[in-house]
Amino acid sequence: MKPLKQAFHNAADDKTYNGLIAIIFILMIVYMFWTQPFIPVITGILLIVCFGYLIKHYVGARKDYKNNGKNL
Repeated sequence: MKPLKQAFHNAADDKTYNGLIAIIFILMIVYMFWTQPFIPVITGILLIVCFGYLIKHYVGARKDYKNNGKNL
């Protein structure tokens, strides 16, 4: 499996990543009904953290791909 696809699979199994996505989803729903200026800022920060988790999983998948060949 290609490293990027493996990174998304690994991130989907990560409970922290799933929790961050759930918090972002809840914040977006809250923002529809209660428009406060701090909610998009918090959402943006959490999105940056989520991208960091994806990068972490991509680096791990890439190392596995290089070490094990194409047998992931």
